Order: sequence, then C-alpha cells, then structure tokens
Amino acid sequence: MTTFTITNDTAFCRVKTVTSSEVGDETMMMDVDRGMYYALNPVSSRIWALLEQPLAVQEICDRLLEEYEIEPAVCQQEVIKFLGQLLDRQIVTVVRHETDTTPSEI
Repeated sequence: MTTFTITNDTAFCRVKTVTSSEVGDETMMMDVDRGMYYALNPVSSRIWALLEQPLAVQEICDRLLEEYEIEPAVCQQEVIKFLGQLLDRQIVTVVRHETDTTPSEI
C-alpha cells in the first residue's frame, strides 16, 4: 500500500523488470521477478505507454485530457488510483515526489 500521498507533481516511470506487449488496444505485462502477469485495458495501456519516460501525474492527465473526453477531476482521481496500484505492485517507481510544501522564508 502506498505510504505517501501521490500529488500532481509526483513523477513515475516503469521498472526495468516488467516487460510488456501490445495486443490490439490492450497491453499484456509480465513482471519477470515475481512471475506475475497483468492485462491492461485501453486507457491503462495508454498510461503505461506514456510511462516509457518519467512523467508527473499532471503531465499524464494533460495528455489523457487531449485524447479522451473526461472531466479533469475524474481523470486526476483515476490516474492517481491506477498509479498507486502499479506502485503497490512495484511495477512503477517514483522518480520525483515533492514532500515539503512549506514555503521558504526570505
């Protein structure tokens, strides 16, 4: 279970031990280390494709909003939920996470 709050600025990328292959508009993934496989629906497949390079939640949402008809708040909620599931399964890793939101004193 994710132990921190995923925000719009949290950036993720794929782990190297998961291989994937597109089958139609879906993606099949295999976690070599754990011997687990997963099937992704078309939208989840698109997110997986975007994570080929590190991206923040907001960047993923911006791309999805251009491609799909969905409300921004719903998109953000669903992307965060999906990324949390991938993180819990150690299929993605966090490459950037802002933990301190306290403004600096001048």
